[in-house]
Amino acid sequence: MTKKLQARLAELERIHASRLEAGRHLAEAERPKGDSATEVNRAYLKIHGFNQGPDESLAETTGRALGCGSDELRMCIGQGRLGVELAKRLAQAR
Repeated sequence: MTKKLQARLAELERIHASRLEAGRHLAEAERPKGDSATEVNRAYLKIHGFNQGPDESLAETTGRALGCGSDELRMCIGQGRLGVELAKRLAQAR
């Protein structure tokens, strides 16, 4: 296997592991109906104490949980590492 392929595979494994970990933290009662990424993200943030304000978008709530601004949040999303960063940040907060 090439080094680039090995690195990509390792990255995908980390992403998958963080998503599995995020799912484990959601109690069955708190698990959203459907399992859309939006609802899973909202529920995950909520159980970690980050409730979406009435005038706040889910992106703003997520950025607040990560401790970053909208530019850094867009970069995380664009690079496909939002789940990893969110799980890492919330694990540090415990």
